[in-house]
Amino acid sequence: MNQLTFANNLQLNNTTACPEGVSFCRGEAADRAGEDWHDHRSAEYALAGSYLPAHLSSVAGFCLEQLDGGPLYMAFSADGHWTDLNLSQVDELLCDFTVHIDRLRALRDQFAEATSQPCLHSVDHRATSSPEPAV
Repeated sequence: MNQLTFANNLQLNNTTACPEGVSFCRGEAADRAGEDWHDHRSAEYALAGSYLPAHLSSVAGFCLEQLDGGPLYMAFSADGHWTDLNLSQVDELLCDFTVHIDRLRALRDQFAEATSQPCLHSVDHRATSSPEPAV
């Protein structure tokens, strides 16, 4: 999967094991708080490549959660601390990531040019979720 690897495949697993039939919920025993209800959690996705320092196994993790019948939110961790995001915050995060990825690709091209390596347009990066832009 190229140098960009994920803790899970990019395709989300929509198979539910939730006893209540919640579509995103894995229905794992650890999420059960009792016979009457359980916390709903999706699979967790994160960046987990060889570029991380040894003390980190992943960064930028996210998953859907609904705890104790409360509101649904996306849990997100950039620095090891989890925060709860609403949908507009997820949209803001997506915009920030898009700009961040664009800057990363541009800087990677500068790095490649400075070291006489192939530029990004000639590198296979199908592991990303977006298609190669037309050049």
